[in-house]
Amino acid sequence: MPPKRKGIYPEPEWTEEDEKELEQLRRKKELIEKEITKQMAKQMAQLIKSSANAAANTTEPRQLRSS
Repeated sequence: MPPKRKGIYPEPEWTEEDEKELEQLRRKKELIEKEITKQMAKQMAQLIKSSANAAANTTEPRQLRSS
């Protein structure tokens, strides 16, 4: 279903080719989103790991600042 346009011009015809292109773009978007999620998870794991290592290497207990 094509997006609705506002204005005085008539709606352009929505062709089978447009539908195929839209589906390809949706698939591409999904793949990109999956890759971004994978990269974010990897970065989060590294951050957690480095935080855990830093905490393990700390000799004095941490004090949380109250704000």
